[in-house]
Amino acid sequence: MAISGNEIYRCYDELGIIQVFENRDRRFLTFDGDAEQSCILLNQPWSPVYQYCQIMLMATAFCEQQPKRALMAGLGGGSMIHSLLKLFPELSLDVLELREQVIDIAQRYFFLYDAGKHSVINEDAGDFLLRSDTAYDLIFSDLFLGNHMNPLQLAAEYMKSCQRNLNDQGILVVNLWFEEKQQYVEAYRTLNTMFSGQLLATEVPEGNLILFLFKGRVPEPSHRRLQRDARRLGKLLNAPLQRIAARMAKPYNTT
Repeated sequence: MAISGNEIYRCYDELGIIQVFENRDRRFLTFDGDAEQSCILLNQPWSPVYQYCQIMLMATAFCEQQPKRALMAGLGGGSMIHSLLKLFPELSLDVLELREQVIDIAQRYFFLYDAGKHSVINEDAGDFLLRSDTAYDLIFSDLFLGNHMNPLQLAAEYMKSCQRNLNDQGILVVNLWFEEKQQYVEAYRTLNTMFSGQLLATEVPEGNLILFLFKGRVPEPSHRRLQRDARRLGKLLNAPLQRIAARMAKPYNTT
């Protein structure tokens, strides 16, 4: 997703450049000046712009009860925080972010102070989860470094820590992005084994693969139920979730 618009802020840390762009009603975060890492609508930051975010949020439709506690690994511009707290204002939400500058930018330029109650922790996600004993209803893992996915997302120890920190009906949602399609298939097979086949996968036109990994039994991805839940969630978020719900009911092709 090539960046368009005017640069309104830039800074540097030990991992490189961080920039903020604005184009009409949208504000973007980028780590390399070439691709969008995060985006919000200025007049409704809780409405998810990217389809991969919309699909990740559909994990809430699989919860047997309204989620009470969630963890997000990877802050970005904080768009998912806005969306989750719009859906569940009483949600206890912990957010992990390695880069202190990213936290500062999200607060200053992406309205994070107005998103609702949440806790942002400046710490490596792997280190935090390794020592954590919290049981989360939902864990969202969306870790990126510069212009590539953080390999931590597929590290066995990290995945086991995520699994351990889910409650018995908990769901881990992972955003994968690779340059080669075969890498998706390999990652799917590895995590399918780790979670004993209790996972669903959805391809996104933007190039991502979203995995839903279940601590308990994977629900049946009924087209009718997904459309119903997408209509309900989409109305709250003012987002066209129904158009992506049909993708979620299709089995992932691993051939």
